[in-house]
Amino acid sequence: MKKILFGTLVMTVLFSVTSCVKVNFNEGDGVQPPPDPTSNVITGKITTSRFYAKGTYILKGYVYVTEGATLTFEAGCVIKSDITEKGALIIERGAKLIADGTAANPIVFTSGKDAGQRAPGDWGGIILLGKAPTNRPLDPAPVIEGGVGRQYGGTDPLDESGIIRFVRIEWAGIAAEPGSEINGLTCGGVPEADRLFDGELPAVRCLDRAEDRRDRGEGVLGDLRLRVRDAAQREVDRQREHRERADARDPAEELGRLGRIARQHVLADDVEQGRDRDDARRGS
Repeated sequence: MKKILFGTLVMTVLFSVTSCVKVNFNEGDGVQPPPDPTSNVITGKITTSRFYAKGTYILKGYVYVTEGATLTFEAGCVIKSDITEKGALIIERGAKLIADGTAANPIVFTSGKDAGQRAPGDWGGIILLGKAPTNRPLDPAPVIEGGVGRQYGGTDPLDESGIIRFVRIEWAGIAAEPGSEINGLTCGGVPEADRLFDGELPAVRCLDRAEDRRDRGEGVLGDLRLRVRDAAQREVDRQREHRERADARDPAEELGRLGRIARQHVLADDVEQGRDRDDARRGS
C-alpha cells in the first residue's frame, strides 16, 4: 500500500526536559486550566483540544484524536512510548496534530526504554489522516493499514491535518498483522495545506526503523520534503519503488497529480547501528 517514514525520524537536537501539562487549551473562554503534574500519560481517545507544554510524556496504547480536536505539543516536548503497552498516535480525519518544533527544540517521539536498550519496533508511530483526494475510491472510504480501523481521504484538497515540523520519530514501527503495519509516519489523504516541511529544510529525518520508513497513504497532495537516514542500510531503494508504484491503482498521470515528492535525501549510514546518537548528545 502507501509508504511514508517508518522507524526513527530525526531532527537536530539539543533540548531540555520539564514536566507540566495543560489540557483543553482554548476551549472558548480563552483560559488555560492550571498544569497537572500528575497527568503525563497520554492514553485513550482525545475528543477535545489539548495543549501539552514542553515536558516529557508517556504515550500508552493506541491514542485516537477524534474529529474536531486539535492535539498540540510545544517545541521541546518528548513523548515516550509506554513499554508494556506500545503506543501509537492516530490523528483521525477532521482532527489536527500541531507538532511545531524548532531546530534548537525539536519535538521527539521515541521509545520508552533506556538508552542502549532501544530498538526499531519499540512502539508504533504516528498516523495522520486527512480528507484530501487520493487515488482510491470513496464509496466506501478506504481504511488505513495498521489495525486501527480508521478511514482516510475525501474530496477537500484544502483540508488541514496540522503541522509536523522539526520532529523526530525514533525506534518506531510495529506490524499489527502480516502486511498491515504502523510506520514511523503514515499519511493517508493528507492535503497540500499541511506543513510537513519548512522552506528548504526537511521536516523529518529517518533513522533506524523496523518496517517501511514512510507510508504515503495512497496519494499525498502537495510537496513533501524529508530526509532519510538508514542506519542499517536496509531497503534504501524502496523509496524509488514507492514513488513509482504508489500502489499503481490509477493511470500514471493520476499518480503524478496525487503523489508528488519534491525532494528526497537518502543519507549514507554515519551512525553506529543500534546506538542512539542523540542520547549521547543529551547525556541520557
